This record gives sequence, C-alpha cells and structure tokens, in this order.
Amino acid sequence: MALASSDRATGPPELPVLKRRLKLGGWQLLGVGVLVLIPVLSMFKVFGAGQASVTGQAGAIRIDVDYPSRIRHGSTETVTALVTNLGASAMDTMTVVFDSGYVGRVLEPRFVPSASRAFEVDLIGVAPKETRKVQLGFNAEDYGRHAGSVSARHAGDTARAAIATFVFP
Repeated sequence: MALASSDRATGPPELPVLKRRLKLGGWQLLGVGVLVLIPVLSMFKVFGAGQASVTGQAGAIRIDVDYPSRIRHGSTETVTALVTNLGASAMDTMTVVFDSGYVGRVLEPRFVPSASRAFEVDLIGVAPKETRKVQLGFNAEDYGRHAGSVSARHAGDTARAAIATFVFP
C-alpha cells in the first residue's frame, strides 16, 4: 500500500545530521588532567614508600642515618643510625640522640639498644674505627611531615644528621 503525499507531510521530519564532538569547559579539562596525572605519578612511585640516607660528621664522630622518607599511616618503620669513631683513641661513652620533635610524633618508639634516657642511647667503649648500630622502630601515627635530627655526641663533638619523613594517609 503506497502512502499518499499528504501522509508524508504529516509524518515526522527527517533527523538532522549532527557533528558529534566532546565539549569540555576549563575546569573539566583540569579535572581530566589531574585524573591522568595521578596514575602517572604512581608509576614513578611518588606516593609509595621511599628510603633516604644522610651523613653527618664532626671531629672524630661520623653518623650515617637510613630513614624512611615516605611512608603510609600505620606502617611499621625503622630508622637506622650507624655511628663511627674516626679517632685514634677509644670513646668511653658516645650518646646517640633522636630529636623529640620527630620521635614525639610516632607511636610506640622502640630503641635497639635500649634508650638510657628519653630518646637517647648511650654506647659504651666505642673503639677506634669501630662502627655501632642504633635503631629506632616505630609505627607511623600522624599524617604529614615529620622532621627532626639524629645526632651523636662525645666530649665537645656533635655530629648531626637532619631527617624528614612524610606520612601519607
């Protein structure tokens, strides 16, 4: 059955041909850029855990500190200080001091060997050219940047090493 010309005029008109394209505003483009940037930064381990090392020396004392530069909240971490007597004579007592500004922002600090006083470890009878290890174990508690120092002192010499750790949520 054929349609009359009057029936075609009352039917719906032909659909127009539309050019399909994506239109984004400035803020939307910025948002897409941020969404693309996050996985790229993750591939380069910007958000993951990281380690760093720092060295300090004064007189006959040298201190090498390995510490976490980036960690996740709640993770268990360790700061390791290697203290060396560079002198020609033995040191009766060398004291390793962890900054209270750094240790005070962590949960359950544990020192090996045990702390003699708050955040201080005494090393007795450090022979010439001998290296001793002091470790601080802790759980990351506060978010943000934790900064401080680790120092070793004997008599008038104090070797200091600045450390900083960023705790991600």
